[in-house]
Amino acid sequence: MMNNKRGIIRILEATIAITIILGVIVIVVSSRQRPSEPDLSATITPLLDEIAQNSTLRNDVVQKYDFVNTRNNAYVISELNAFLAARITNPSLNFSVSICNPALVCGLENYPRDVSGDVYAESRTLSSTLKEYEPKTVKIFLWRKS
Repeated sequence: MMNNKRGIIRILEATIAITIILGVIVIVVSSRQRPSEPDLSATITPLLDEIAQNSTLRNDVVQKYDFVNTRNNAYVISELNAFLAARITNPSLNFSVSICNPALVCGLENYPRDVSGDVYAESRTLSSTLKEYEPKTVKIFLWRKS
């Protein structure tokens, strides 16, 4: 009878040891996983707020950007690009900006080739100035360079 008890105790000891070893392996493997990338859309929202509050940029978007007569559109986009380049100083990030009709889907003209991960996008509709009401949607796309 004594030999039976020793056998059962040895089996229990082996089971506990295997459980402990597997637990340690799971903890080590899960801690080695790469941390998830931060959500870059949180970076875009303050930029859009600042564009909406900056009277010069707001007027450029609402008054100068025209869906029919496009002669000033490149100037407005270059002003927005300069504004964003001054504020997005992280060299591993790249961006693009679009201005669209609020009734239409606003997307990237060409998908960037230097993307590493996701492309984050946020938009804000600028609806009027004191002189006119011509709503336009400003959309910023932000991604990590590969």
